[in-house]
Parts: sequence; C-alpha cells; structure tokens
Amino acid sequence: SLVLTPTMKQELESAANYWSELLNYNIPYNTKHSFQQNLIQVLAQKYSAHWIVESPECGQAFREIVYDLESGYIDPVLLQAAELTGFNFQEAYGPNRGIRMWVDPGEVEVCYTEGPPRQHVIYQQQSRSRSPVQDYSTVMYPQDGAVYYYPENEMYYNPQCEYVPNMYSNYTPNVQNNQMMYDTTNAYPVQLPIEAGI
Repeated sequence: SLVLTPTMKQELESAANYWSELLNYNIPYNTKHSFQQNLIQVLAQKYSAHWIVESPECGQAFREIVYDLESGYIDPVLLQAAELTGFNFQEAYGPNRGIRMWVDPGEVEVCYTEGPPRQHVIYQQQSRSRSPVQDYSTVMYPQDGAVYYYPENEMYYNPQCEYVPNMYSNYTPNVQNNQMMYDTTNAYPVQLPIEAGI
C-alpha cells in the first residue's frame, strides 16, 4: 500500500469519504470503511505522477472521477475499489443522480451529471478559500490547515447558500435567525455551501 504524501492526504480522504457516504444505507459500516481505504489507495496510485501542488489545474481531467447514471459509465477507480472490497459498486450506489468529481491539490469539487452544471466544493485547503472561513459553518483542524464542512441530511436553501445533500445522515440542522447552528460531534469533510451567483 502506498504512503500518502501530506500534499494529497486530505484531498484523497475527502474524496473517498464522499463516495463511501453515497453507498446505500444498508451497506455495513465496515464495508464502507474498507471501500474508503481501498479507494484512497487506488487514487494515490493513479495520481502519484499527476499531482503538482504548484499547478493544481494541471492534470485535472486525468484526476476526474465520474459515475454517470444516464450512460451507465462508472469510473474505473470506483469499480476497482469496490471489487477490492467485495461488492458491486453499481448495486451499492444510493443516489438517483450521477456525480462528477474533480480532485485537485488543495480542493475537491463535485457536481451532478444531470441538471444545471453547478459545482460544490467539498474540501478546500484554507489558503485557497475564496471567502472567509466563518461564513461556512465549519470546524477547523489547525494542524493541517484544512477546513471541514458539516453534512446535511436534506437540501436546505437560504438566500446566500446552496448545499449538497448527504442523503444518509440522520443529522438535522437547526435554523435560528437564518443562521445554521450545528452540533460539532457530527462534523466531517463533506459539504460546503456555495454563494449564490457563483
């Protein structure tokens, strides 16, 4: 197994966590965790020669991960990680929409393959953040300079934000005075609100 370099560890963990959370709710936790670890290793092997921190956009198309339900295309990295874990990815995938993901140094973004092509950042290194951290209902881990975002169990809109749903979380946001209030025990790196108009 490959040892992740510090420059790609958070990105790959965030990407793998996102895909594991999209698996059906009846998939056991241990299976999801094994899939996540296998996907991290598969991505690390694939990206090892295509990860340039100084030029994050270089190799972006190569690092893209896609599951397109309409065409039936499943990215080989997802198939390989699922096979290593011992299940069929297509049968285990939960959502009824496909996902396109870009894994770049310092940032991981997703969007649905159908509908408006609106991208959502699920991980962003703090130094790359375009907006103040406090605007995003985050929990920070200062030791790695990363910003993690809270999951949502349903699509919630307010005038400034749009959230990607985490369909299998049992956590419900508490809205007070149009502000999102969270219990920090349920935080992990998935959702980032995107400002309206971006």
